[in-house]
Amino acid sequence: MMDKARGILRLFYLPEMIYLRDVVSYSMKERLAKGLFCVPASHTYCCQPLKYVTASQHLMCLSQLAYTLLGFLAQDKAFDFVEFTTFKQLMAECKMWFRKIHYLHFLKNVQKGTEFELVAKLKRVNKIGSFVACNVEFSGAVRGKIEFVAPLKD
Repeated sequence: MMDKARGILRLFYLPEMIYLRDVVSYSMKERLAKGLFCVPASHTYCCQPLKYVTASQHLMCLSQLAYTLLGFLAQDKAFDFVEFTTFKQLMAECKMWFRKIHYLHFLKNVQKGTEFELVAKLKRVNKIGSFVACNVEFSGAVRGKIEFVAPLKD
């Protein structure tokens, strides 16, 4: 499963910025994926290196798990609004984005270089004008809900 995930994520992320280390489980029926992450201790954007995973790095992890889940579901033909080839094109052209962060709770102060788990569950898919919105709930080291949007096919 990790090879499939890596193939999806490399459409958007630089290889060294992929923090997803393993897809622990995936269920098309439950529309759920669990991932194992690790942010290297050397990854920092601050003047003084921080020893913990920052909120923006957690967001990257949430994004990577959501893209993986949505990509797996598209590949398994779980959607009627997007085929996997279209999904990959949207990824490569950066045409999917966060529309709304409903809430996020950071439950653990995760040290960089240590592994942590996140779970993503697709809760709802709805159409908003010419866009499709996917509401994804997260649990694990971070709990919350994020809405992704993408343009509908013509």
